[in-house]
Parts: sequence; C-alpha cells; structure tokens
Amino acid sequence: FFSFLYEVGRPRQLNADETAAREEAWGDFEVFAETSLVRAGSCHESEIMAAFVREYPKYKDESEGEQARKQMRRFVSRWNPYAERTPYGFFKNVAFSSAFKEGMTKSL
Repeated sequence: FFSFLYEVGRPRQLNADETAAREEAWGDFEVFAETSLVRAGSCHESEIMAAFVREYPKYKDESEGEQARKQMRRFVSRWNPYAERTPYGFFKNVAFSSAFKEGMTKSL
C-alpha cells in the first residue's frame, strides 16, 4: 500500500530533451535576471514573465498556464533564494533594475 502512495506522489522524471530544454531556459533566465533585475524591492510575477518573454520571444508559446508560472517561480527562487512570493503574486526582494534606479520602488 505504501509503495503505491510513493509512486503516486513521486514527481515524473524528465527525459533528456526536457532536461536540456529546462537548463537552456534557466540559462536564459539567469542572463535576463542579472541584466534586468535586482535583489531588492518588489514586483509582480506577471511583470517578470512578460519582460522575460519580450527579451526571449522563443518562450512566448510556453509562457501561458500554471506550469509556466511554476517554472518562473522556481527560476526566481533559484536566482534569489531570499525572494518571497506573496499570495497575490508579488515577489519581495526582486525588482526591475530600471525601476529601482528611478526610485519607483524601494528596498524592503
């Protein structure tokens, strides 16, 4: 019985193509984050997703749905382990560098 629960609850293993695609997406996000985001302030996850897709249009088809939002949350958390997400989709300790420099957001 317990082995059945283990199998049901275990996440699906990614195949080699999926793993390579996810690592490529992470590399692109990391470059985007280092050039466009700062580890301070706050912004909404939809703003991050929209800006990322604007900079990397090849992810436009993959930017819809719950899976895309979950992956974006994982990427933000991996890039900044101190980022906190509110129940309303805002990230604390993550902001756009341009907005931060212009004083449109403040450090939390």
